[in-house]
Amino acid sequence: MKRKIAETMLVITTVIIVSSASYAETPATEKISKSSTEGIAAHIGIGSLYGGGAGTSVEYQFLLRPNFRLTPFVSAGITFSSGSDTPMYGFGYCFGLNTEFFESHRLLTGLSFGTHEIDYETDSLGHENRLGTLIGPSMYVGYKGTARFGLLWILYGGI
Repeated sequence: MKRKIAETMLVITTVIIVSSASYAETPATEKISKSSTEGIAAHIGIGSLYGGGAGTSVEYQFLLRPNFRLTPFVSAGITFSSGSDTPMYGFGYCFGLNTEFFESHRLLTGLSFGTHEIDYETDSLGHENRLGTLIGPSMYVGYKGTARFGLLWILYGGI
């Protein structure tokens, strides 16, 4: 079985932000939503952005304008083979840069480089042999929803 060079992916990811405080205090003692501030976030998920399988990611959201963010990230996890009858898995990683537009319901676009999946072939006897790990660039577009207290969720697709 030959590997697919470019494969469309659609992944639903639930993510939890870990931050220093749920809200920031202002002089007027008003609470500011975490979705309108910048800072570090750690989350878990599935897909190419999490090492090609299931993993964890750390990002820093730079708030450049009220409705625009640049978010570099790095992630690591376990990658799997897709379509194989024999379980194959290994270490996966990913790093990249996201652009996020709007405040709570964000349009997400990004570029990344990392692990996609375990590559294998089936020989003439029907045995599946591991060829290596498919590593390369990826681009994607998606939706990132955020809650006032720091929870976020991502839905993305790309090649």
